[in-house]
Formats: sequence, structure tokens, C-alpha cells
Amino acid sequence: MQKRKVKILLSLVAMLSVILFLSMGSVHATSINQKVLVKLEVSDNGEAVSGGRYRALNIEQIYSKISQGNFSEEDTSSSAWTELKQTYSSQNNIITLSNGLEIGPGVAHSPEDTANIIRLLMNSTTSAVLSLNGSGNIAPGGASASAAKFGVEGVKGQPFTNSKGEASANLPSGYTMITDSNNKLLRIIKVTEGMKPVKIDIASPDSGITISVTNLPDSTLSAHNQYTIEYGREVDYKITLDQSYYANGGTLRISPKANLVVDNISFASQKVDAFPPTINPSVYDNSITSIGQIKTNMEGSLKKLGDAISTLPLYNYDLTIPPLAENLSIIVKTHVETKVDFNTTVTFPPNAEVLPLTIPLLSYNDPEALFGFEVTMESGGESVRTESPNLNVTGINFVQLDTQKRKLVKGGKYLLGKVEKGKTLLYSNTASWTSVDNLSALDLTQYMQLKPGNIYVVGLNSPLPIPLNTTLFDFNVSRDSAVNDSLIKISGLESGTDYFLYPIGSPKGYDLQSKEIKFKAFRNEKSSSIGKAKKQDYKINSLIPDFSTGSTEYNILSVTPTSPSSINPTLLIRLAIGFAIFIVFGITVIIIRKF
Repeated sequence: MQKRKVKILLSLVAMLSVILFLSMGSVHATSINQKVLVKLEVSDNGEAVSGGRYRALNIEQIYSKISQGNFSEEDTSSSAWTELKQTYSSQNNIITLSNGLEIGPGVAHSPEDTANIIRLLMNSTTSAVLSLNGSGNIAPGGASASAAKFGVEGVKGQPFTNSKGEASANLPSGYTMITDSNNKLLRIIKVTEGMKPVKIDIASPDSGITISVTNLPDSTLSAHNQYTIEYGREVDYKITLDQSYYANGGTLRISPKANLVVDNISFASQKVDAFPPTINPSVYDNSITSIGQIKTNMEGSLKKLGDAISTLPLYNYDLTIPPLAENLSIIVKTHVETKVDFNTTVTFPPNAEVLPLTIPLLSYNDPEALFGFEVTMESGGESVRTESPNLNVTGINFVQLDTQKRKLVKGGKYLLGKVEKGKTLLYSNTASWTSVDNLSALDLTQYMQLKPGNIYVVGLNSPLPIPLNTTLFDFNVSRDSAVNDSLIKISGLESGTDYFLYPIGSPKGYDLQSKEIKFKAFRNEKSSSIGKAKKQDYKINSLIPDFSTGSTEYNILSVTPTSPSSINPTLLIRLAIGFAIFIVFGITVIIIRKF
């Protein structure tokens, strides 16, 4: 019995020894070639990139060679080195790049300059970089010739981003570059244990240019790199140029979309027309083919051209950037204009006939429109491009309702107001906000009076009629016009602001309810106050011609003393069924106990 115990003890000791040995081997292997799970989040102007293919390549070798200047004789006699010498000027194996920096044996660089040099070389001589890095090896000193592919985490056979723009890869520690499927460099990172997810917006790659908004509250940030503001609000952008990228200066071009008006640039600039004096309308809308067609349907043609051209810049702003000894920041003051007139002349070659036109570019035609600008930097023969954070607006819809009888009501008048920094402001007839002290003592002629049947756009001094939805299969002019007469739509609002409607006139047969009707306009990645009503009557909404769940919903604007919360018939049915089940269950229990 005692011998058996000894044998068991020896067996356990042997097993533990084997486990300890294997563990030591495992630790040793990890220390040589440690892998880190790196998570990637990719977007395009804030929108998740689904199905994107991205790769990671460890660049410790080329990084070390450039930063320490330890290029070997084998390197300087290679075909990759010859390619570099043919692309750039060189002397005694010291190569001078287009940004003025040099690489070669004994030439050391800071981490910033090293990354800058790799970016430059990847744009011009990709194959040389990969060759000097060791045939594109993925592990330091390794022999693998392929980069790691990012893929859906935990799923094999899906080497791309998921619907949220997310992907991951197990990578060795050290300096690594992330590229797209075309070897375009997106970012240089240093892989370390416990690092945060790498976030890349492919509209603003690693370019040495950052653009930020400096004067908007956090409440207006409605999505990644996107702010929801009122038309006309001043928005200040800061463009920062990294000195390590642009030590030799260059030419910077700012190209804003047509309705984003540039009010001031803190750096000397030249305003240049983005369009030639004469344009061919067919380039912007191929359904417009002749001057005769434009004359026959002037309003329709102008709208088509306006919708197309409003997405483009009317002007470019060119800035000459001197050699930089430090980072340079440039402030660009802007605002989104509701209407910009584009004066031009149109023609249809080879026809020589011309027609002068003033094309109105209306920002409010598309409630989902984005406003921003593109920046292009030319430096040392290289060109990089990035985009600013975008601006947009939101709004809200109301249906005027007798909530006691649950019926639509016509008539009524309201003022639009907001509370900002403790002050009460009302929207005036001059399309501006005016501070007031007492809502019960107003000169009503000074303010915009909101009436059902209209769209009110902040930034305009007159309303627009609500159009009829003629696309409905059961479209009826008289019925749908009557419904529209109970609706108020407001556009051009800012996310997070405290707004209110103030009744100043009651519909016929109703008492005036002189009480602020408070609301918040909002927009986020999933919805907006246009598409999601906080307080609605689902039965009434189904009568509205342009109602669409999650897209165009209407809040109750009650003309009676009490206003219920959202009345959802489905919820009422469920409650009734639940109550019935409860009663049946209770009766069953009583019967069982009795018998």
C-alpha cells in the first residue's frame, strides 16, 4: 500500500515537471515572438466601413534602419536602393528625399521624422520599402512574405470588417503599418500589450493634417466627426499642419461645399473660382440636354442643377505655406447658408448658343445633407488629402390635435423660441434670434408667426408650403391638403438646444393655451427628431400623407388642456390581453380552491 502511494507521488512529481518544462518553453517562445490582439475600427466620414479589407505589416527592420541609419552594405547595393537613387537625388549612398530629409548609413532620425520618411517612401517607392524591410516579413527577423490580414474576430474565413467596421488581427509587437488592399498606407502604429483599438477614418488618413471644430458645445456632436447645428451659426475650424511632415512648406487648398460659406481665414489666402465662366449642364445632370429644355421648364431645370452643384465647391482657397519650424494652426470661420446664388453661363457644345443663369443652391432641399470642406496639401511633389468634420441640421414635425376628441385641427399661431445661456430668444421676421424678457408683453409683428400648413426653416424669413405627396397610390388632393393644414414642420435646428413653441392664437372654437410647449431637436447615428417623435398618436400619424415610421414622424401639438403621451394601439391591445389573462388566472385559482 505504501509503495503504491510512493508511485503515485512520483508520477505526480513527474507530471508537474513536464508541465513546468512545457510552460517554460511556452514563455520562452512568447518572449521571442509575442503576438498581441489588435482591434481595428474603420469608418469613412464617420460611417462604419463594412467589408473593408486591411492588412498589417511589421516594419521594425526598415524603421530601425531609417531611425538609426544602420543600412548594411547589402542594403545599399540592392535593387531597392537603386530604385530609391533613381527616384531621388543621392550622393555617396546618402539619399535626399523630396521633403528635404536624408536617409543612408550613419544618418539617424527622430521617431517623427522616421514615420514621415516611411509615409513618403510608401507613396512613391512601395516595393523598395517592402524589400528593405525584409521581403515584407510579418515577424521581426522572420521569413514570412505576407502581411497579416484583419478579419472578423472569432470567425475564420472572413478577412474583412464587420457591419460595425470592426476587425482584428494577432500581430507581433513593434512598429507596424496598416494598409488597405492596394497597399495605401493608412496608419503607422506601435503594437504593444494592452493597446486600445486603432481607429481609422479613411476620409482622413495619416496625413500630418488634423482638422477640428473649436467653438461648438458637445451637445451638437451627433456622430463621429459630425455636428448638428442651426443654419447661420458660426463654426470655427482649426487646421493644424505637422511640422515633421511639412518642414519644406507647400501649397494648401481649402475646398468647401457650396453652402458652407467661408467668412474668414487666419492665414493669407487667395479665393479662386472652382467653376469655369461657362458650364455644360449635362455634366451635372445628363437629363438636361438643351437650352430650349431649360427655357421650357426653368424651375425644374434650376432645381436639378442646384441639387447637383450644391454638393460641389463654388470656390477654392489657396494658401502658400512657408517652410515650417513648428506646427502651424490656421483658423477658418464658416457658417452654413440656406441659399447661395451661383451666377454662370450655360451652353451645350458644339452648339454655340449660351444662356446666362442664376442657379439657387438651397441647403434645405435635402434634410440629410452634409456640409464640410476638403483640404489638399501639395508638398515636395507629393499630394495628400483630408476632410473636415461635417455639419448638418435637424428639425421636428408637429400635428395640431384635439387630444380629447382625437381629431385634426386647423388654424392656430405660434412663436418659435429657445433658451440659450439662460436667455429666452424668439425667432424674428428677419430670420434671426431676438432676446426677450417677458413672453406676455410682446410686439407680435416683430416675430415669425408659425401657422399650420407650412415648413419653417431657421435662416429663412418666410415659410414654405408643405408639398403634397403625389407618390401615394391613393393620393387625393382635397383630403391630403386638408391634413397638411394641421401640420407644422420646422427645419434648420440644432441638436441638444432647448426649444419651445409659444401659442399666440388659438384655432376657432378653442381657448388659447398660453403655455410654452418645450421640445429638444436631436440627431444621432440611428435617428433624429424628424424621424422619431417623442409624443405621438399612431392612429393620427397614419392619416398623414408623408408619415413614415422612423423617417418622418409627427409630435402631438395639443390645442386642448391635457395632452396624453404617445397613444400606441398595439400597446393598448397588449395591456387588454394581459389584463384578461390575469382575470382568467384569478378565477381559475378561486375555482380550484373551492373544489
